[in-house]
Amino acid sequence: LIMGGFNLADFETRSIHKVEGVDYDGKFLVKIAGPSMEDTIRDSSIVLIKPTNPSNWEYLNSGVYMVDYADEIVCKRIKSNTLSNLGTIELHSDNALYGSQIVKGSDLRNIGKVERVVDSVVW
Repeated sequence: LIMGGFNLADFETRSIHKVEGVDYDGKFLVKIAGPSMEDTIRDSSIVLIKPTNPSNWEYLNSGVYMVDYADEIVCKRIKSNTLSNLGTIELHSDNALYGSQIVKGSDLRNIGKVERVVDSVVW
């Protein structure tokens, strides 16, 4: 199954209880693996992703996104978007122990906006 360009066969499937008042239409849920976005998004949190249209990628700025590129799918903040002039996008981890990465536009396969955390562990 392909949703918004993401091949959902690449993800593990689970059932969760829907959060009342949240629009799930055309979106999907992803479990975050790793601490690179803490304290914004904790490891093992479930986030709601809204696929974005590739024709709009050059206008994406700030915000947290699931980015599918080369051989990785990551959850990162867009720090700098220079797709229109330099052909790259800079992805940044909110956790200070992790850094940033520059991704070539030609390596991008899909980008989805993280709209909200729908489930998270309590520490």
